[in-house]
Amino acid sequence: MTYCYSVSASALGENCVRDIECSLPDDLKQERVWCYSGQCSCKKGFIRDGDRCVIGGDCTSDQDCKDLENSLCNIMLRDRAKCTCRDSFVAAANTTLCLPLVHEIGTGCDYSEQCSPNLGKVEYS
Repeated sequence: MTYCYSVSASALGENCVRDIECSLPDDLKQERVWCYSGQCSCKKGFIRDGDRCVIGGDCTSDQDCKDLENSLCNIMLRDRAKCTCRDSFVAAANTTLCLPLVHEIGTGCDYSEQCSPNLGKVEYS
């Protein structure tokens, strides 16, 4: 038997019991937020930036970045590791997903950030 539950959305940092209670304005599929230890938090691979979860969460292995498609655990300065986009991928302007770089004029893209620096000043249309 299936039961109906009343679900009210909780923001980052608010109390929760189930993942479905947590929401972000720009993450309707709940790809970056979850209920962790009774509080709405960013998933591994993401870090809180105000009321958003963005690329750059701490990690110890690529597995920690698995919720962010096309990312890996990148060791930064002083042995600190952060989830970043893989080579040939670039962070979207809203820093919530990794997009494939475009290397040729006329190739399809969804965001201007995808246009390779080698292409000069170009935009998608």
